[in-house]
Parts: sequence; C-alpha cells; structure tokens
Amino acid sequence: MRFILTTLLFCALCLPAHARQNLVFSMPDTPQAKTSLHVLRAAYDKLNIDVEGRILPAMRCLMESEAGHTDGEVHRSPEIEETLPNLIRVPVAVNILDIQIYARPPGFEVQGWKDLRSKTLGIRIGMLSIENSTADFPNLIRKPDNATLFELLQQARVDAVVTLGIRNGCPSHLIQTGQILALEPPLERIMVYHYLHTKHAGILPQLIDVLREMQGNGELQRLREEARMNMVCDEPKKALARGH
Repeated sequence: MRFILTTLLFCALCLPAHARQNLVFSMPDTPQAKTSLHVLRAAYDKLNIDVEGRILPAMRCLMESEAGHTDGEVHRSPEIEETLPNLIRVPVAVNILDIQIYARPPGFEVQGWKDLRSKTLGIRIGMLSIENSTADFPNLIRKPDNATLFELLQQARVDAVVTLGIRNGCPSHLIQTGQILALEPPLERIMVYHYLHTKHAGILPQLIDVLREMQGNGELQRLREEARMNMVCDEPKKALARGH
C-alpha cells in the first residue's frame, strides 16, 4: 500500500502545476477564418488556453458547434443567433469582412443587392449573411465550396460569384491574368464575432476583457494585418507548387 501511495504522489508531482486548457472551434477553410483564428490564439493565450480550428463545410460547422461537438465558432455574423441558441456571441468583433462580387470581364456595375437580382449567382452554402440577402433571388446556384463556384464562373454557368472577402477561394492567377474581376467597391462590409458554446459561458467575462483591451491598444488590428501578410507571402509558394 505504501508503495502505491508513493507512486501516486510521484505521478501527481510530475503533472504541470497549471495544465493548459485546450478548445477546438469550428471554421470554414477560408483566409478570413484563418485570420480570425490567428487573433483568437493570441487572445486565449492570455487566458492560458490553447486554441485549435477544425475545418468543416460552413453549414456543418454550425451543426457541430451548436451540438457541442466543438467548443464554438471561430467567427460568424449575428444572423446565426436566431436559430442557434447554444452559441453565445463574444461582443467584440474579431474580424471585418467584405462581401465581394466576382465576374468575368468586362464586369458590370453594382450599387446594391437589387442590381444582382436578375443575375445567375453562385453562392456558398452556409454563408448566412449572403443567403439571407439573396433569399428571394430567382437564379441561385448554391455549392459547398468556393472552388466549385469559381469553376462555374469560368465556364460561364453563373454571371457572378458572391462571397466573403477578396480572393476567398479565387485562384490568384485568374485575377492576375484578368480572367476574373473582383468588382469594386465591395458590396457590403460586415463585422464577424467569435461564438462560444454555452458550456463555456464561464470563460466569457475574462475573454471579453482581453479582447476589449486588445482592441483598445491596437493589437487586434495588428494581428489581422499580420495574418493577412503571412498569407500573401505564402501565395507565390503555392502558385509554384501548382505550376502557375
């Protein structure tokens, strides 16, 4: 018995004094979500918490986080709150996204959503801010990923792709060679927020304080710019790997 107690005591002493918690958040495979994840890792690190992103299709993200299979969403627009009561918004925007229109040359003029109603549009399933704005549009093609939408645009099977953020899934060489245009200015700018599952409500007050401090001292903006710059620097390497 004494040997067992001594062994248990030794094992306990070997454990870290302050073991770090680990949280996993649902996210789509987009540059914008990766930017927000970069911000969240820095914020949670201040709370001694490690953060991972689990990449899933956009609608599956919501199903997994609402069910508590993940610990929440990396970022979402507030539209999700009406139907997903188990997700709590952290009320400091972690990212600012542009709703961007892509078209084939020569493009067309757009001043608002009404100008797109007569077009055949490609949109991504699960992008609720875009789905809500186009809910009554007669000619929509909905796909689970942006890569498929841009293939349809190249094939002239849609007039335009509407998605979140510049170059969100659009191969850079298509823009650089003028095969696809990003119409300017962006259609709309939206704030996106981090969401926690209700089982982690106890973290919320501390996390809000951390994010507000980071917002006030400019760290949030610096981290967003840092993540975007890193992705831009990676683009030439990816293009070489693809042979472009």
